[in-house]
Amino acid sequence: MDAGQWLYSRRRPPGIWVAVWEDLLAGLAHDGDRALLLLAGARWLREHREHGAWPTLWRSLVAEPKTLLPGLDRRSILRFGLGWLDGHAHREGWGRVWATLFEAAGSDAPYLDRPALAARGRAWLERDLNHSEWTRVWHAVFEHRGPNDTVLADLAVEWLLAHEDDEGWARVWQTLLNTSTPGPDRGRLVSWGRTWLTGRERMGTWTAVVDQLLDAGIRDVPFLETVSAWIAKHPERREFAVASKLLRVASARCPCDEVAAWLAAWLEVHADQTTVDEVQRLLAQLAWDGLDRSRWGPGWRAVLAREGERRSAEDSIWSVISAACEEDRVMVGKAVEVVKGGLTVDLGVPAFMPASQIDRGVIHDREPFLG
Repeated sequence: MDAGQWLYSRRRPPGIWVAVWEDLLAGLAHDGDRALLLLAGARWLREHREHGAWPTLWRSLVAEPKTLLPGLDRRSILRFGLGWLDGHAHREGWGRVWATLFEAAGSDAPYLDRPALAARGRAWLERDLNHSEWTRVWHAVFEHRGPNDTVLADLAVEWLLAHEDDEGWARVWQTLLNTSTPGPDRGRLVSWGRTWLTGRERMGTWTAVVDQLLDAGIRDVPFLETVSAWIAKHPERREFAVASKLLRVASARCPCDEVAAWLAAWLEVHADQTTVDEVQRLLAQLAWDGLDRSRWGPGWRAVLAREGERRSAEDSIWSVISAACEEDRVMVGKAVEVVKGGLTVDLGVPAFMPASQIDRGVIHDREPFLG
């Protein structure tokens, strides 16, 4: 109550006012109190168009699921944001407001003209190349207009040249690469990605570029050795997808032995985790494809030995299951996962139990049976 009275006094510094307003909004559940608070927020927006917190508070009102008050609904709030875009293109938060309106346009808000918003976003991109929200707007406009808009593609290249140390670089580069056609331009993008990797191993998007280059068919030994060394040095990142692709293209010239050893050791420690299935499938494919990898290093020997033991144990379990089937014996297993239509039961190998077989009637809530 004291905080509410403080807000309604409207004689406080705007920045502090917004912080108190946000805290109250997060904590209020009663519809009546909440509606009054939202009304106070709308009033603040009308009086503080130039304040830096305007986009944040506006987006909070847009996200409100219920009708606020008569004359203060989501439609009116969206229109208010549309009007704010004019004259505030230089302001921090312009991109977030534009993106919210662009996402809402269409079936959610048919009164918003999506092509007109796309044109406005495109014009903003040309004059605000260094804005912190540039990549967000560019991706939305590029997705809307398609790769045939050569001006947008040129803007992206210009941005990439100036922002190679930005975390968003990888995603813009990846989008251009995915939409490019085979030819010199695509080749230059692939080479640019290779060059970009050098010295940027600490960046969170480093492996995203590596993943894309592997998909693009890069297979030379220096590249594979660099990726293998990085994965071995950063096991805590658990880049299973990249490791999987790397091992699929490993060769006697570049066996990526440390990565194989890492995955084999990880499986030993995390034998009960869901991710095991994905890793296990990869290693099983590699262990039984007829290629002799036993001379590739201790990492591969560990993988091959583990897969041999696993297959032997699985064959033994199937013998037990077959004998139980022939003798009509009951087997005891452990329910380990709820799946569509029933449970997965561990008998040494995964077995499916239909929901209709759990009890005398169909069991809809199967969670209590886990374990």
